Amino acid sequence: MDSSSEITFDGEQRIGIQKRSVRRRFQALLEELTVMNVQSVADRMAELNPIEGRSHFCEAVMRSQMQFPQSTNVYAALVAAINPRFPDVGYLVAKRAAVRFREACDSRDRDRTETAAALVAHLANQAVVHAALAWDVLMYLLTVYPMDNTAAAAGFCIECGSMLRASAPQRFTDIVGGFRRLLRGLVVDKPLRRRILKLIQADESMFEDYPAIIYELDLVEAGEQVTHMVSLLQPIDPEYSLDSSISSTSEIAGGGYGSDEEVSSC
Repeated sequence: MDSSSEITFDGEQRIGIQKRSVRRRFQALLEELTVMNVQSVADRMAELNPIEGRSHFCEAVMRSQMQFPQSTNVYAALVAAINPRFPDVGYLVAKRAAVRFREACDSRDRDRTETAAALVAHLANQAVVHAALAWDVLMYLLTVYPMDNTAAAAGFCIECGSMLRASAPQRFTDIVGGFRRLLRGLVVDKPLRRRILKLIQADESMFEDYPAIIYELDLVEAGEQVTHMVSLLQPIDPEYSLDSSISSTSEIAGGGYGSDEEVSSC
């Protein structure tokens, strides 16, 4: 080939290509993720410099969790395993999870609200984020469009009730008592009634069937986790500028970074 026809890249272009490659490798590893290999996947992701690619990591995890909410605890465990080594990565996930929840709730999208709330629940279970954010989410569900979000609030309590009760026993008792009164005082539809009864039964059994962290996903030693303070009552910077710097270099090697469909089930 004539040297004049060879494609050359400057430093910024090479960085863009490298970022695109890292993003695809994050996605490939997420596709391999299961309950049994979280630590292995986290170790391999750690080799990809997740600080530099933290926006890639964050968005890939959050898209996957939205697409496969039944695996929310697995995605949260992955973040928990990465977080002690790369706290900036865990902090970004925590902030964007909080922002995504608030946006979903404000848009009155029930499915997105429940899925977004579930990620916050399991990040709190894993102590990636302080329990205060879980309480913020619960209060938001109970006070912002409560007729839309009562079932989501009950489901949220099931997801992280063990942790909430441990963090504030009397406060959680009062919350469950409010759900009990709701059953006695109003005519509620069958799906909501079933959800509330499920919560009451879980609470009476001390969440025996709904532990904060199942054994296979309890990967971080006590005292090693870095717990981030994020609150819906305070401004949250989701650092979307990281995304703009990514997208500005994404055209270099043949287009954008792909669609949501590239992220598959764990």
